[in-house]
Amino acid sequence: MSEEIKFIHAADLHLDSPFLGLSDLDEKLFEKIKESTFSALSKLVNEAIKHRVDFVLLVGDLFDNSEQSLKAQVKLKNAFDQLNEHNINVYMSYGNHDFIQGNLYPIEYPENVFVFPDEKVSHYTYYQNEKPAVNIYGFSYETRAVTQNKIAEYNQVNTEVPYHIATLHGSADHAHGHANYAPFRLSELKDKPFDYWALGHIHKREILSESPPIVYPGNIQGRHRNETGDKGCYLVEMSKQNISMTFLSLASIQFKSIIVNLLEEDTLHDLKEKVTQALNKDNLELVHLTINSQTDEVTEWEKTERLLEVIQLINDLQQSHIYKYKVKLNTGTFFENNYFFEQLLSHLEKSNIETSLNDLSTHTQARRYPEIYDFNETELKNRAKELLTLEFYNRGEQK
Repeated sequence: MSEEIKFIHAADLHLDSPFLGLSDLDEKLFEKIKESTFSALSKLVNEAIKHRVDFVLLVGDLFDNSEQSLKAQVKLKNAFDQLNEHNINVYMSYGNHDFIQGNLYPIEYPENVFVFPDEKVSHYTYYQNEKPAVNIYGFSYETRAVTQNKIAEYNQVNTEVPYHIATLHGSADHAHGHANYAPFRLSELKDKPFDYWALGHIHKREILSESPPIVYPGNIQGRHRNETGDKGCYLVEMSKQNISMTFLSLASIQFKSIIVNLLEEDTLHDLKEKVTQALNKDNLELVHLTINSQTDEVTEWEKTERLLEVIQLINDLQQSHIYKYKVKLNTGTFFENNYFFEQLLSHLEKSNIETSLNDLSTHTQARRYPEIYDFNETELKNRAKELLTLEFYNRGEQK
């Protein structure tokens, strides 16, 4: 029986991302933001070495553009060289952003790097103790778009090899907000005899299935305010008895959306306290701040630049760990003209939280987390209101 296999699954590095819409930030901060994808790559290499993985899977869109900058190419090659020094293989594919025909000046990678050469699904074999241990399957985009379903091309080669891992840069049938490339249905992947499906293309981290694991790791560094939260990769440990997945954080900068609801009696000091409490002092965050107020007083704060003064004070107190890059104001007028939103909040206030949690008790996954039953109803409703408000405004902005 083969020994345990350990690997890192990452995708969508988007090296050299231009970070559109952020160029008006402080010059030093913007430079740090532009370097963040490279910082995430360095962390990925360090994690691979630290955990002594057998190999790394990079599933498409390593670069943000098909015409890759020399800097991005050299940074990636240096990363591969580091992994080579520790006998760590890399199996990589190109996606819709860095498709093969768009790169006129490709760089040569070290011998530990195995690139899926074209759009035909093929495989590489990883050897452990001089014996075939894993077959790794995949393909690269030759042009910007692969629109056909590729799942029929994924078939096991040599069933005597202990493990079979499929890589796929494409879209699940439920994926919204992303181009529909190399589309597939979840049932199709489950029907194939693979031990793990390593996906790419969707920037939101998601485990579509646990048996077998069908996984989007998300991108390794958020690039705009719709890519919020922590970003990284998965460390996967695989044996014939068990497969475990551990998320590894790689992002040096996190995008975050914060909603602050002001009461009629709240002052500028109250605003400062509410914003500060919502910030994470351990990470550099780019914050999209939405201020909801039942009165128009906050508009006066903006006109007299007192609001800007509060934001600058918060940034100074955070010692440059936090930077506000956009503020949106919603005053009483907004609420008065949104009947649907008013009804939504009214329904929330009348809802029975305990009944909803009782429904969760019959869910096999929810039963694993008994702490969800230890709750404060007021706090839970307030948090639900914030999440609903955030989603409501974000969808409104996208129209």
